[in-house]
Amino acid sequence: MAVKPLSSTPSHSIQIISHDTVYRGGLEKGVCTWKGIPYAKSTAGEGRFRPPQIPEKVDEIVADQFGPACPQHKHLNVPKNENCLNLNIWARFGAKRRPVLFYIHGGSFMSGTGSDPVFDGQELVEAENIVVVTINYRLGVLGILDFSFLGDRFTPNCAILDVCMALRWTYEHIADFGGNPDNITVMGESAGGSIVSLLPAIPEAAQYISKCVISSGVPTEFWTKSQAQQMAQAYMKFMRISSAEELLEVSAERIGDSTQDFTQYTKLGAASYEPSVDGEIIRDFPLVSVQQAEFKKIPMWIGMTRDEMSFLTFSILSRRWGLAKLIEEGTDEESAALREKIIRIYDETYDKDEARIQLYSDMVIRAPLIWYAEEASQTTHVWLYRMDWSSRIMDKLGIKAFHSSDLPFFFGNFNFPANRIYYQGKEEKKIVKAIEHSIQRDLATFMDSGTLPWETAREGYIGKCYGDEICYEVIMPKEIRDYWRQTTYHERSFISAWQSNNTGTNQ
Repeated sequence: MAVKPLSSTPSHSIQIISHDTVYRGGLEKGVCTWKGIPYAKSTAGEGRFRPPQIPEKVDEIVADQFGPACPQHKHLNVPKNENCLNLNIWARFGAKRRPVLFYIHGGSFMSGTGSDPVFDGQELVEAENIVVVTINYRLGVLGILDFSFLGDRFTPNCAILDVCMALRWTYEHIADFGGNPDNITVMGESAGGSIVSLLPAIPEAAQYISKCVISSGVPTEFWTKSQAQQMAQAYMKFMRISSAEELLEVSAERIGDSTQDFTQYTKLGAASYEPSVDGEIIRDFPLVSVQQAEFKKIPMWIGMTRDEMSFLTFSILSRRWGLAKLIEEGTDEESAALREKIIRIYDETYDKDEARIQLYSDMVIRAPLIWYAEEASQTTHVWLYRMDWSSRIMDKLGIKAFHSSDLPFFFGNFNFPANRIYYQGKEEKKIVKAIEHSIQRDLATFMDSGTLPWETAREGYIGKCYGDEICYEVIMPKEIRDYWRQTTYHERSFISAWQSNNTGTNQ
């Protein structure tokens, strides 16, 4: 297909032609942006709870404004509706076949948007001459819960199907926007990282991926099919709905507004919404799938923060995540002797004020990530990293290097109010900018070559640690790694969903 070259006008607009459609975007500081591009049809009406469909052909798309996010809690102050399957692209003017970063946002599978200012690709593209793609996908009730027991109008894991469709669109079109379709690195953080842990085992997605970056994902937080359907039934009870027709008639706004209320009803917090092993799109739990032959063996970069669960110091966030319930379930099956041993190990390894935070950080996020890295390392190259930076303000607040605190460094976005905690004064700003440069350079190197210049995970769990000074050290102490391998939690995490008789989450 003949493609017209990039062209600009004095009004700072930009246009390209892809698959006979004109895409009109913007141009700023040499970086082109296209926002709100539909990669699938609207899922409103008959499309609700159904797989995404290829969008209809149009002659022109004006892509100068972010598209709506999936309906979710009221606190996200952006447009929201069911016509949310859209993506955004950043690329340098005149770019050709540059490596592509396909980014999947987090938010506990129930919130978030690809238009969040922290994911804006402008700074990263300016710095490293890559192409950045961010996406919206269905969340919570609309994207995660499994209502398939109500009939064939209801498909489980719509969120995962959306991601697969967005990957397909990116692969088929990104060359016209300056990217290389044969060099797509998929990256996600938190729930987005959990999705990334799945994708190499999903043929519909894996065929388009050349590398993976997982930031603080949780590869143990997935439901079995029966658990997922029990949760969907609980939602119908919560909403006082008794039929498929009633569910389809509930407004998207009401569904979104009730997202967090349902997590209080279940008393599971963030664990109320988890993808499930449906047997078709998701064949098994990630820690089982990574051991299987069909798992695509591609280079991986896996990371975490030093103080993942530090937000436990804020009771409102602790309640939202349902951490008390999560931690109780995570320790109930362990023997009293093993529980006492782990408390002693953490008390001896860490200062008194941080021992519990480190214990919960390992339980919820870091131990599962290490297990995933161990398994993937058997057949492919895996590198590790840890974000250690915390400013004086972050330390004073008690949040330290908290969950997701690495994201502004990847994207280079510190110039909005929420991120002013990262540095105060020239000295801290200098450190932050050095970390930003280092992590962006590492990301670009990994995307371009599939390698990183330090030991792989298989060679000793050494990771690059980004802090006051950048260093290389063991990501998790050996004694603590050995403890987690003795737990029932570890054993359960490697049992196939089809053998599992758990009544809670896989964690």
